[in-house]
Amino acid sequence: MLSLDYSYYSGGWQNPARFDVSGLQYDGNGNILGLVRNKEDNSTLDNLTYSYIAGTNKLQSVTDAVSTTPEDLDAEDTKFGYDGNGNVVEMLEIGQPAISSITYDYRNLPVSLVNRNER
Repeated sequence: MLSLDYSYYSGGWQNPARFDVSGLQYDGNGNILGLVRNKEDNSTLDNLTYSYIAGTNKLQSVTDAVSTTPEDLDAEDTKFGYDGNGNVVEMLEIGQPAISSITYDYRNLPVSLVNRNER
């Protein structure tokens, strides 16, 4: 996938430039490296850069080149931590815990996830 275009039907198909996603880039393993998302007014909501732990496909961090915006759907600078099985055990957004806990089953599949708002 290289881009996403938002459209909707209102007496005919409308395809405004808002909510579009562009700038999708990938490494040789298919890991996403970059992504740009637009807001309703077509201004940039996110300009994300993804980095991975060397020699793995484990996401290390996501950095947003756009200043913090008040939208709930806005991605912020995020870092990830893993256990010995490769399970995500920590997610920090702007240095604060975004996930309180993640529980995995015997197959290392997530069973529950509690975010910082206890949801």
